[in-house]
Amino acid sequence: MTAKGKTVQLDKGLSGYYVKPNGNGPFPAVIVIMEAFGLNDYIKSVCDRLTQAGYAALAPDFYHGALFAYTDRNGAIAKLKTIKDDVAMAEVGKGIEFLSRQPELKKTALG
Repeated sequence: MTAKGKTVQLDKGLSGYYVKPNGNGPFPAVIVIMEAFGLNDYIKSVCDRLTQAGYAALAPDFYHGALFAYTDRNGAIAKLKTIKDDVAMAEVGKGIEFLSRQPELKKTALG
């Protein structure tokens, strides 16, 4: 049976896609950084594939819902340039905090 991912709240105004393997764990976990086109179906599928290898995966949505088609490279790059490093790092931190609260995860195995 394939694990099913879901949208989770990481902080006020910040969501992400989270999926874990079936079972009780404890599982190692990884944070997946989305590409310039946003938290799209491809990035979610990367998370889903990681669960097939035994990892829980979380992809924070740095664009807060904005998505760009692969044909809109200019729009995606323009949006990417608006992301400030300190904000992105703080949002990764919120992802780490979220993962640290999940009882099914191995707290010493986060990548």
